[in-house]
Amino acid sequence: MSRRFGVEIEFLSTITKEQAVTSLRAAGIRVESSYYTHDTTPHWKVVTDGSCGLELVSPVLEGEAGLEEVRIAATALESAGAQVDKRCGLHVHFDARGMKLKSIKNLFKLWLKFEDVLDTFQPPSRRGSANRYCQTNLPTEPIGAGDHRGQCSRMFRKIDACVTIEEMKALYPCRYRKLNIQSYFRHQTLEVRHHSGTTCPEKITHWVRLMARLFDTAEAAATVRNRPQPPGGYRTRDEPPEMVLPSRQWRQPRKILHRPCQKTGRLIPTMPNETMNTEYHTTDGATFHATDATDLMTQLRADSFNPEADLPSYCRATARASKMQTGKTHREWPPRDLVEDLLASGLIATGPRHPAWGTSND
Repeated sequence: MSRRFGVEIEFLSTITKEQAVTSLRAAGIRVESSYYTHDTTPHWKVVTDGSCGLELVSPVLEGEAGLEEVRIAATALESAGAQVDKRCGLHVHFDARGMKLKSIKNLFKLWLKFEDVLDTFQPPSRRGSANRYCQTNLPTEPIGAGDHRGQCSRMFRKIDACVTIEEMKALYPCRYRKLNIQSYFRHQTLEVRHHSGTTCPEKITHWVRLMARLFDTAEAAATVRNRPQPPGGYRTRDEPPEMVLPSRQWRQPRKILHRPCQKTGRLIPTMPNETMNTEYHTTDGATFHATDATDLMTQLRADSFNPEADLPSYCRATARASKMQTGKTHREWPPRDLVEDLLASGLIATGPRHPAWGTSND
């Protein structure tokens, strides 16, 4: 990990500033006790925090050496007896000075797309807009009510309409968002405020790595598209549950293509053929220029989560991602289909399967 970053670890006043500073210095951390300030310093500082008590703020860190310093500092806090509760949070700033506007747009789209998955990594006090200092980046609540894709579509359109970073700032005028753009105009960083309060070294370093990979993915992505719409539609808040297809009735989806009519110019449905040489559109907003069916299929595979997969595999991946639109609750554990989406996107690595996901053959 090479991206520059900084952390803010909030904790309760169960220990004093002096106790925290003494423990950190004993661990080899260069730290000072300070008043509350937004100034960046070359050393760690322990400051007061109005929401919970105290806060440990890092200097600018970088790479594996920075993560090791975070691990040492968090361990020292634990040794000093620092405690947290639901009032506390972990904030991570990432250097955004070199990020282009397109990459920042991609980052916010990725966050919107996967926010309900990231919510399941956190306790209930950090999900949705349960915490006033950590509000959802989606436009409305609740995000688990079956309309996540629709909410993302609305925000994607607003993000696409932004031509300057100032217009992106206007979308989120309050800094108390899970992904905070306001910090860009003070520190030229983008701040992730989502994580709950913790002094656990492993939790903190793993979260920093995951968020760094999210930033890297945003910079590498040519575009970020919304979740696929499942065949037969998906439930919105105003639709009855019986309109949702049971999983056993799901059909293998295929790309529904459209091309301009030569007479009227309107988009009309079409399937790949051997003579086409025009612009084609998918129902989720992507545009392709294809000379024949083989060319189009190649582009569709390249546009999928797994460019090496054959077309049937891509369709199955689309179906897995789409199944979350059945309105099934995601509060018990991370939803399997979208976690697989994250895995395929390269944002998280594989690990032990959750028992609720069943065997690998299901």
